[in-house]
Amino acid sequence: MKHFRTHLLPLLFFPWFSTVNAADAKFPSDVEAFIATRENCDHWRGEYPYDKEREADIHWNICQACLGTDVQLADLKIKYTNVVEIISLLNTLELEIEPNPRFGDFCRSLKEPSGI
Repeated sequence: MKHFRTHLLPLLFFPWFSTVNAADAKFPSDVEAFIATRENCDHWRGEYPYDKEREADIHWNICQACLGTDVQLADLKIKYTNVVEIISLLNTLELEIEPNPRFGDFCRSLKEPSGI
């Protein structure tokens, strides 16, 4: 029994369960597409740049997945203001993940990494 508990305990603290269960529900296509984009964005935001090549790869992917999502999230919250299930899902996401207004400029300055 102790062995079972030690393997189950880390699952209790793993944050993916909140959006996975919500993503299984049927939401409008714009909401589902946004959630998929934000999950990809959040994945890349959590990656570790262990060298310059990896850092360039991460920056490129963050720019591809995250740019514009702050505005998209705000727009979806307005659009679905009266839909409790959707607002509950959207409220689990960070409001502002783009670091500053010049984020778009930074992204436009990047060149696609050669490994992609």
